[in-house]
Amino acid sequence: MEGDDSPIVSDERKDQPNIFMAFLVGLGAAALAGIIWYFFVTLTEWQFGFISILMGWLVGQGVVWGAGHKRGRPLQLISVVLTVAAIFLSEYLIFNHFFHEVGGMRNLTISEFFEVYGDYFTEGRGFMDVLFFGIAIWQAYVTPRER
Repeated sequence: MEGDDSPIVSDERKDQPNIFMAFLVGLGAAALAGIIWYFFVTLTEWQFGFISILMGWLVGQGVVWGAGHKRGRPLQLISVVLTVAAIFLSEYLIFNHFFHEVGGMRNLTISEFFEVYGDYFTEGRGFMDVLFFGIAIWQAYVTPRER
């Protein structure tokens, strides 16, 4: 149409989430959630399901906020990936904390952590961890879904 300087694509872009900001804000939320989980577990020596809900919700909300309050499948994927990263970060810190308590003089390397972590699960001690991580991941998945 003559006189119409705005391209049709601009309307489509207005509805698109800001993926980069969603990732950045979600990453910050994931770091905060991982630190909260770490401190809760190391201070109480308990894992509590409500904290795992909070972890997934916090990451999901961070992703939604960073995306300009948009929702959808790509944001759900980002939220889940960042929540899994937060889980592993916090578990790495938790394992190192308790490793030092039993006399470890250095931090576990990443490969040592995964070896010990794998043993922890194969010995049947990780059932509640799997349950709580599943809750966190589910919450991270549902928080940014379209409503």
